[in-house]
Amino acid sequence: METLIIELPSAGGEWGQFPGLSLDAKVRELDVAQRRIEASIVGATEHADRTAHYLGDGHRTVSSWVMATTNCTRGEATARTRSATLLRDLTTVAGEFAAGRVGIAQVRELARLAANPRSGDQVAGSEDLLLDAAKSLEYADFRVATNRWEQLADADGAHVEHELTHEHRNARYNFDGAAFRF
Repeated sequence: METLIIELPSAGGEWGQFPGLSLDAKVRELDVAQRRIEASIVGATEHADRTAHYLGDGHRTVSSWVMATTNCTRGEATARTRSATLLRDLTTVAGEFAAGRVGIAQVRELARLAANPRSGDQVAGSEDLLLDAAKSLEYADFRVATNRWEQLADADGAHVEHELTHEHRNARYNFDGAAFRF
């Protein structure tokens, strides 16, 4: 166990003690602390999922347990659960997240990629590439990179199912002299 100690201004007026660039540094410090805390919550979520701890509390899913335990939204619980699944398999990403060197939004975007049923199994093979992008690119550019990765990993995409449906579609009609019936 580690102890995280960080000084927090207790009131809005106390932010005046951080002139100029020291305010930027304080916000960055708080962001790293937030990342580390979120990584711990996600780690606990992974443990609860792996050990079925949530069943002892009467919850049917780990996501329901996260919602009840942290009083968060379903979307937040889903994001944490997906992140837990991702970090179980991507240990390098897990380590960087726990150290606060990769953002919460970036981990959630990687978890979104890993949850894709058509290409998610390929994320582990690109862990280093995706992690480097997560750490070095601004978030908007990182999203562009992950969307491009997803397109390349799933070149056929959802269109395959659409094309198969179209190929196997059939229609019949009958003309009874007065009307067409399909």
